[in-house]
Amino acid sequence: MSVELSSGEGVSPPEAGAADGISDAERELYGGRLRYDQAYVRHEGPLTRLKFGHMAAALPRMVGMVLRTGWQADRCALVGVVAAEVGQGGTAAWGLVAVNGVLARLFADGPTVDKLRDALPSLVVLAVAAVAGAVLSAWSTAMSGRLEPQVERAVSARYYTAVTGVEVEATERPEVQRVLEAGKFGTDSARSMLRLSVGVGNVVIGMAAAAVVLAALHWALLPMLLAIALPRGGARSAPRAVTTSPG
Repeated sequence: MSVELSSGEGVSPPEAGAADGISDAERELYGGRLRYDQAYVRHEGPLTRLKFGHMAAALPRMVGMVLRTGWQADRCALVGVVAAEVGQGGTAAWGLVAVNGVLARLFADGPTVDKLRDALPSLVVLAVAAVAGAVLSAWSTAMSGRLEPQVERAVSARYYTAVTGVEVEATERPEVQRVLEAGKFGTDSARSMLRLSVGVGNVVIGMAAAAVVLAALHWALLPMLLAIALPRGGARSAPRAVTTSPG
């Protein structure tokens, strides 16, 4: 454990605690914030202040690392995941086209029975696209489940190979121990990074498929897609800070 000292000049203790997020108990007992003395703790504060631009800039590098590791670990599983995600984008596009066809038939003039009969082919296409999308989603999940432990094993092997090149005497130094600890924390995150990369790819491909269909229908629909997607993406990427108060 370590104590992070802070200055509270010109501010009364209760006001200082509210301003810097340090509880009165921590200030009275330890003189500052009580934190775990672990390697990853130094990233705790920046994580809550991470901006969308920083995440977007770091994402290609991290996804590229995962893809390279997956290609070395199991090429068939990686190709299966990519093919399934691209296929889901195609089924989503066909589903949007089918929905447009169904609505066009239903809102046309004429008897209801005739309109339903005319909309039947589009309904069949919509059903087939939905089933195909579900099958591809299951296939992507299966291939991801096959690839995740292999990626984690490959990253761990790379980590331990690097550790074997470190002098035994150097491993007794606190700064080296913190670096080794941080590296071990990174190997544990390889599996979740692959899962998140697949999720990001699914969203990007789905957005691209929707954009192509909407542009084919009418170019004015593209701003509406951005108006729907950007607020949702901004809300999900907004940093969240959790604060607790005594009592």
